[in-house]
Amino acid sequence: MIEGGVMIQEKIINPTFRILSAIMIVFVVSGHMGAGNGGISFFYDWFHPYQFHVFVFVAISGYFYNTVSENGIKTYINKKIKKLLIPLYVWNIIYGIIGNLFFINLWPSLQMINIQMTIQPFNLYNVIVMPLLNGNQFLFNGPCWFIPPLFFAEIVNVIFRKFFFSNSTKHELLIFVLYNAIGIGGFTLSFLLHDENGGLLLFRTMSFLGYFSYGRLYKTLLEQKDTLSNFWYFFIILFFQLVMIYVVEYYLKGSLITVYAWMGNSIAIVPFLAGSIGGGFWLRIAKIITPICKESKIFTVIGSNTYAIMIHHLLGMMFLKSMFAIGFLYFGIFSQFDINAYTHDFGYYYYPGGIRQFGIVYLVVGIGFSLIIQKYTKSIIKRMHHIFL
Repeated sequence: MIEGGVMIQEKIINPTFRILSAIMIVFVVSGHMGAGNGGISFFYDWFHPYQFHVFVFVAISGYFYNTVSENGIKTYINKKIKKLLIPLYVWNIIYGIIGNLFFINLWPSLQMINIQMTIQPFNLYNVIVMPLLNGNQFLFNGPCWFIPPLFFAEIVNVIFRKFFFSNSTKHELLIFVLYNAIGIGGFTLSFLLHDENGGLLLFRTMSFLGYFSYGRLYKTLLEQKDTLSNFWYFFIILFFQLVMIYVVEYYLKGSLITVYAWMGNSIAIVPFLAGSIGGGFWLRIAKIITPICKESKIFTVIGSNTYAIMIHHLLGMMFLKSMFAIGFLYFGIFSQFDINAYTHDFGYYYYPGGIRQFGIVYLVVGIGFSLIIQKYTKSIIKRMHHIFL
């Protein structure tokens, strides 16, 4: 899970944010099914997940940031390398091998179906450099593009605070304004330069600093004041969302939806305003259901393993698509399955009978598949630790 949210596998003590993390990762997985939406739609007419989900994950990191880290920056950086970068590279190697075996006809005897999709070759550049610059080189683990900007945003944050505002919460509002200016600058530069490689890491990191500051501001200044009744809270949230929809979509002809991976929003301030409004909506939902869901095993497992779900769910859904393909080719079932789309389009999803609600099956398989991989990964790591240490 992210520190406290997406990327760290440690248990989140705060049950509200564990539930919020679980909700967000479900939105992320469903969003990767395009129009299918994973067979679910929770207030999408008002709050589309691409308005807020990545924003919220990084904001959760900011919420759990501890100023004590500024007393040991070297230790902090080492921890982040172990928690973020090492798993990124290990799985990048694994998925580089899997992707090249699956998509490129290296071993014809292993392929029952001739898959023809574009995937980068397995070489040192794509294994070591591209995870930092782009992150989509091996398709399956494409969602992990966000790990490097998160890592660098957290490192920049701790160093900046150490040398300018060490161990102080008195300047959170000033830091919030500064980080948002940097984030808006990142979107502006991305829109102007259209750099999808070298500059993209910089632009993503700049935007993540902005998202990060919202979680920190909430923790230090706003959480204790978050006492409005649900009626007035949602009234205010919906009012501002309606204003945003009118101003951005009608007046400015823009969109509240941000394709975070590609810095895809031409109105640079929108990701921050829209993200905070959408995030605020779902934060209150998480707070409302916490009393009845805080002991839920489903929320606990999903909310505590979002990294695993993020990195493995596309493989799980490809596994399900492959089962449909085998059924179509060898058993004469799933007659509407498009084998040409399956072999050429990584984003193709087959819905039996054209019923989009079947997307929930992909959602469950993607998440369940990821949790199974995580379970056995932990077991292997534990055994290796026992053998070698």
